[in-house]
Amino acid sequence: MTVADAALVLIVGAILSREHGTAGWMAALVAACLCWVGSIIALVLAAVSPTTAAVHGMLLGIFARTGLPLAGGLALSLQSSMLAEAGLMPALLACYLVTLLIETGLSLGLVAGPKQPPLSPRASGQAAARS
Repeated sequence: MTVADAALVLIVGAILSREHGTAGWMAALVAACLCWVGSIIALVLAAVSPTTAAVHGMLLGIFARTGLPLAGGLALSLQSSMLAEAGLMPALLACYLVTLLIETGLSLGLVAGPKQPPLSPRASGQAAARS
């Protein structure tokens, strides 16, 4: 996820810097960091929630994944006209969508759990003979 967010900073920053210079790079970096922190918190919540409260962990993860970037982006846009004019909110949207795809894939890997190795034909034959 970190590598993907670093690549996102380069792509979004290059696009925004054409018009806004250094402020475009800063907006891309802030947007990627907000999305990265939100998705890391969501992954941690999904990983540490017990199976009996998995829904609660996922709902808290949705709040962290969505609320942190949205609230942070809105607060920073209101506080810094430089970031707002440089395109912080569009950069946040682009970073959010890519980070959401990656984080969803990682979350599904956590939910699926470890895979059981298939039974060997010999072991399954012995189990059938015992029945």
